[in-house]
Amino acid sequence: MRARFMQRDFMGWSCRRRRAVVVPAVAALLLGVGAAARAQTATVRGDGGSVGEAMTAASSRALLDRYCVTCHNERRRVGNLALDAISLERVAAGAETWEKVIKKLRTGAMPPPGLPPPPSPRAQGLAAWLETSIDAAAAKS
Repeated sequence: MRARFMQRDFMGWSCRRRRAVVVPAVAALLLGVGAAARAQTATVRGDGGSVGEAMTAASSRALLDRYCVTCHNERRRVGNLALDAISLERVAAGAETWEKVIKKLRTGAMPPPGLPPPPSPRAQGLAAWLETSIDAAAAKS
């Protein structure tokens, strides 16, 4: 009887029972936190290239020039949209236009069938960068 009493802690749980509950709970917590951090990093970074590459005005401009400006430029103005003339340095100034671009990127509506789409992580990264830029400008005002 005495040996059995010595194996129990203050709550009356044996060490084996406590391990059976605590270890899976800690593992689930760590896996959940790690997955959430990876998802947030991927959304904010939006990189399709090397790890650590962040979307900036320059990388966003390069993506737009390659996949969008062919049709949406000052000369052709397909959809009454000229992305070559709008600034990525002051995203908030063209927030209405960028909101439309974000919607098209998020839904995969552009480019039209037959034209090569940008890699999904980069397109989603651009959308996230635009959203963050617009939100940051709105928070300042």
